[in-house]
Amino acid sequence: TVGDLASQLPDPLLLFATLEWPSFYADQLKTIGKFALAIGMTAALETLAVSTQLESETSKQPSGNELLHRLGVMYILLAPLLMPVAASLGRSVAIDIGGAQSRYAQMFYAFFLIVLVTLGFHWVALLPQAAIAGILIVVAYNMAGHCTMQAVATWHHAPDSKDKKRHAADLIVLLAVALITVADSFMTGLAVGTVAAMGLFIRDQSRSVLRRVQFGDVCRSLRIRSSVARDLQLQHGREIVVAEAEGVLFFGSMDRLLIQISLLAKEARTVILDLRLITDIDQTACQLLRKAATQYRQAGCKLTLSHLPAERSFFNRLRASQVESSIPLDCWFPDLDLALEHAEAELLQRHGLTKDVIAVVPFAESDLVLGMTADEIETL
Repeated sequence: TVGDLASQLPDPLLLFATLEWPSFYADQLKTIGKFALAIGMTAALETLAVSTQLESETSKQPSGNELLHRLGVMYILLAPLLMPVAASLGRSVAIDIGGAQSRYAQMFYAFFLIVLVTLGFHWVALLPQAAIAGILIVVAYNMAGHCTMQAVATWHHAPDSKDKKRHAADLIVLLAVALITVADSFMTGLAVGTVAAMGLFIRDQSRSVLRRVQFGDVCRSLRIRSSVARDLQLQHGREIVVAEAEGVLFFGSMDRLLIQISLLAKEARTVILDLRLITDIDQTACQLLRKAATQYRQAGCKLTLSHLPAERSFFNRLRASQVESSIPLDCWFPDLDLALEHAEAELLQRHGLTKDVIAVVPFAESDLVLGMTADEIETL
């Protein structure tokens, strides 16, 4: 069994007495600080992980920023008591399965636990150690074993060698962090895991974000043009390049994207960067975009942006980065069709077609009324 427990909680004043000078030295503060930082980081990551898991269980969308703000407030309030705060996946899922629908369920759980520890310690002492060990084994498997087996299965079923290598790297990091934590310490494992996670994130985000490239001889706007204009589009359409990007644009991915566009658009006069599938653009990517637009303009090529309405989240960020000094606002289009129509009009004008006149076909001679009588045409 667990054995005898103290009949009362320790006096917190005794804990503060051990921190008094001169018995408390700076090197102890450094040691405590390292572990306090580790506990804080782990608690924040655990809370976000639990919220993600509960999202899939309850189909409720939590706010990551709101969760971190609450966590910060709890740390400020409970720091004097030296109590770490973090969400628990097992507890949260159990409470949810039990039918709880509000945050007061967590408060009730905490109140029940306090009563149990302070008043029910005699019953807690009777718990068999084997039962507690079994619970720890199940919890450990749910936390690590299931995740590891899932990572192995993902690696095994990867569709190609490139994905296999990427999933293998994830699995190696997972196992390395676990082994380092067991062999050395929790602090070392946390440090290695954090650095490795950052490296994997940069690796994933630095891959090519260029999803598709199309040229103006095939990719055209919806505007109806005359046969002469269509012939010019077919003949000189490769002067228009549409580069569709996806993902996050930051210094690594944006630099690689611009290099790829430059190689593909050596003879282009207009490059349309389609931002429909872009989720975010950081400050360095904005600076690279502004610099590239200036270089393109000096080479006789115009850079325009599509799927950039004013309500997009990064519209104001691009303006704040002075991107409009290199790409004027009249080249920021809310959709691809308008961007293509603008580029086509410039292409036709460049090749001498200043006015695209479409021959008027009388209604009675159109294909729509082919085979109809005069009375039927009149009725229509």
